[in-house]
Amino acid sequence: AFIDQLIVDKNEGWRAVMGIICLPAVFLIVGMIFLPRSPRWLVQRGNRKAALEVLKTIRTEEEAVQEEEEIFREIEKSKQEGEPAWSELFQGRCARLLVLGIALQTLQQLVGMNAFMYFGPKIFASIGFSKNLFTTINNFVNFLSTFPAVMLADRSGRRSLMLWS
Repeated sequence: AFIDQLIVDKNEGWRAVMGIICLPAVFLIVGMIFLPRSPRWLVQRGNRKAALEVLKTIRTEEEAVQEEEEIFREIEKSKQEGEPAWSELFQGRCARLLVLGIALQTLQQLVGMNAFMYFGPKIFASIGFSKNLFTTINNFVNFLSTFPAVMLADRSGRRSLMLWS
């Protein structure tokens, strides 16, 4: 946010800002090249030996063998149960959870934060402040607020927060 505030007002500064925010994505893409295949994916493709080798890089040999066997059993069990149908989403507990998720997302959109984010720079400009200053302050506050929110969610539990907020 601070780098954005320093650069964005300069001539063509927005281009530099866009380049800077692309750096984490570039690092992620390059880093993913060096990641091993998922053991579950390897077992599903019939390559249990390779899955075991991947697991041995993060577990002891005994734990790796045990986990690979567990993965194999789970995959075999899911094959016996068959493919899930889309209609299962609209039945029983799944349907209630789906409605709850849709309702929470709808309420989140309707509380007005999106309007504030969208019109905030215009409001700041109309009272004589920099649009970029608003964006910087807003992004910084959102960033800092994430940490206590995550700690509160971990301590109190997501369910109780949902019920009482």
